[in-house]
Amino acid sequence: MLLILQENTLQPIIEPDPITFTLETLGWKLIGVVLLVLVLFIVYNMFIRYKQRGYRRAAIQEIQSISKQDKQEVYPAIAKVMFLLKQTALRTYSKNEVASLSGRDWLALMDSKVKSSYFEQHEAVISNAVYQNKYNTESSFDIEEFIQTSIKWIKDHA
Repeated sequence: MLLILQENTLQPIIEPDPITFTLETLGWKLIGVVLLVLVLFIVYNMFIRYKQRGYRRAAIQEIQSISKQDKQEVYPAIAKVMFLLKQTALRTYSKNEVASLSGRDWLALMDSKVKSSYFEQHEAVISNAVYQNKYNTESSFDIEEFIQTSIKWIKDHA
């Protein structure tokens, strides 16, 4: 048996009413709450991190004020900056690792915590300024570069 359909026997397709897009369902409310909690969690973590890194901002401000005050007296500026770097390192790393270090060992640790090596290159100038209160004016040491490198170290050390 072969059914032969006539051309006019098919009825038009009945289309349903368009579905309205609303955010009134429970699923959307749950997604909204989850997204809100996620955003609040991220903002809270950013705030905590900002507060925890306050010592870095304070050290950078102090170094910048030293650079404005002590450009003529180079060795006190070097000593003050090195003191601030040691304080910053003591806040970041374990006291057992940092507190006992001095001289070349301290400069090597500082250089190992960042990508570039700067402090060990100027060991003689830094050591003379910190431990003997002397500065050799004939050296190629640039106090501005030292200050900028110290600020970069504080920002990048960990």
